[in-house]
Parts: sequence; structure tokens; C-alpha cells
Amino acid sequence: MEIAKLVKTALEEARMLLLGAQILLGFEFRWVFRNGFTALPVHARYLSGVALLLMIITVALLIAPETYHHFEYNADTGRFHQLISRMAGCSLLPFALSLGVSLFIIGEAIGGPLVGTTAGCFFLSLGLGCWYALPYLRSRQTGHKERAMTARELSMQQETSLEQRITQMLTEGRRIARRASFARLPTRKRANPGV
Repeated sequence: MEIAKLVKTALEEARMLLLGAQILLGFEFRWVFRNGFTALPVHARYLSGVALLLMIITVALLIAPETYHHFEYNADTGRFHQLISRMAGCSLLPFALSLGVSLFIIGEAIGGPLVGTTAGCFFLSLGLGCWYALPYLRSRQTGHKERAMTARELSMQQETSLEQRITQMLTEGRRIARRASFARLPTRKRANPGV
């Protein structure tokens, strides 16, 4: 796959994650202005601030690659693809932590500390399991680690494909030049047509 397609796919995935994170960030901001927020215990209000901070970190990590891409004049390089992959991977940790803390607060308000702890820990373990543990286990089961190409490998692949295209164009040009030169050569007439 070409670098441009890899970068485009990675940017689209980061945008999808960003959309979900922005929606949840809006809910986190709105929560403070609800009537029941002041009725929450003090530790729950502080935890709400922690969840908000974690969601802001998530949004910042997901916005950074897009901004960097525009800053670099939309340069699609292997280094940029690696940056997107790492930023998206890192953003999932604060995302899961923020949702776990939020579910703890809601569960504690509804059913007490045990329900809150169970709900928060369940979602946190579900998120971390799906986003980090399952890919790791899958790579161990298949026997090889699925990884993104490094910037050097991607640039070498791009250089190789560029060299192949240049060689192909030169070969095609030579073939066209031969045809053109043969078409212009005058045909020789025989001196003795009877012999």
C-alpha cells in the first residue's frame, strides 16, 4: 500500500476517534452545569474534573496529527504515518480512563460505591482489553507481531516504486523511439530485381 493511502486511512480513523471524544467532552462540560452536580460528594466533583482533564488530553492527542499534517503542507511521509499511529494509540488510554471515572461517578450516585467501582472498573478493563490486550494476544497467536512500517521502510518502498516507474517509463520511451526510427528509415531498393 502506498504511503499516501496509509496516511489517508490513519487520518480518517483519527477523525472518527476525535468525533467520539468531542461528543464525550461536551457531555463532560455540560455535567458541571447540571442541577444535581452540587449534590454530588466532594470526591465525585474532583473526579469529574479529572475525567474532564483526561478527555481534554484525548482530544489534544487526536487533534495534534491533523494540525501537524497541515503545518507540513500535507506531506505524506512514513514518519507522519508513524506519528498518527502512535498518537491514536496513546489517546485510547486517557479515553478509557475518563470513561471509567465517569461511570464510577454515575454508578456511585445511583447505587453506592460498590456499584460505581464495579461499573468503572468493568468499562476500564473492557476498553483496555479491546484496545490493547486483544491486539497483543492476536499477534502472539499468529506468531508474528503486526506492526506499522517504520518511516525508513516506507520511504524505501516509495523509492523502490519510484525507481520501478522510472525504469518502466524509460523502457517504454526506448521502445517508442525504436518504432519511430524504424518507420522513418528509407527502404533500400535492390539493384538487380531479377537475381
